[in-house]
Amino acid sequence: MICIRLLSGDELVKVPLQSASGEVKDVKGLQQCLHQLHGMPPRFRQRMLLHGQILDDATKLDSPMELELVLLPYSEALDTERFMSAALRGSAVEVESMLEHPADPDVATDRGITALMTAAQQGHMEVVRLLLEAGAHVDKANDAGGTAAMLASLKGCTEVARMLLEAGAHVNLADNAGRTALAYASANGQVAVARLLLEAGAHIDSASNDGFTALMWASRKGHIEVVRLLLEAGASIGKVNNAGRTALTMAFRHGHEQVVRLFVKAGPYIELAGSEGATALPA
Repeated sequence: MICIRLLSGDELVKVPLQSASGEVKDVKGLQQCLHQLHGMPPRFRQRMLLHGQILDDATKLDSPMELELVLLPYSEALDTERFMSAALRGSAVEVESMLEHPADPDVATDRGITALMTAAQQGHMEVVRLLLEAGAHVDKANDAGGTAAMLASLKGCTEVARMLLEAGAHVNLADNAGRTALAYASANGQVAVARLLLEAGAHIDSASNDGFTALMWASRKGHIEVVRLLLEAGASIGKVNNAGRTALTMAFRHGHEQVVRLFVKAGPYIELAGSEGATALPA
């Protein structure tokens, strides 16, 4: 049994070395246990002391003992530029070192960009995992309203997007222009991410401020696999944007013949509805 006390001497909690939740083998494991099961801040803000000496995270805990817990505030001396650079490069070692300062994981640039957004957009899974463990706000938005999940979707970082969703990211948040993660994925032909988002409950016909749906974005850009996925998932063919154009109109106007053929196969009669009038297409 590990007895955890505050510096005041008051007992905080007793943690068994072995329990139904697993075995606490070292200080890092103990810190994670205190965070996950006892509501303490993330491990990066915890310091464990034994007889007044700070224990390294790798210190083994293989016998009963009494430890003191110190909770640290975030450091005000963080080099934000270096932190962002490490996230951009995917340097997990460097990011973890700075988080142990401890660094506020939600520190942002003057455009509201966080390390989590930067790492997510680059597909750096280990850095994303560390930032989430440190308590990074998974749905924090930059000045344009973009979130880490949107940026991961934009770049087709499927496993990062999955990690963010599992961490509680809201799949239907929209940026300042009204675009969701599904719109980002569809506009860039990221079919695997689009499928993941739909499975997570993304609203398939959600429209941006200018009336664009995911199907419209994919059709306009000629991303045939995304169009096929959205049609199979039940996306509305008849919706029009603010200019009065449908997804089919956009595919037709931009010369995406294969996409147009997909629409033709979707029903016995389809119209190129739009402000220019309607043209019938036979199946």
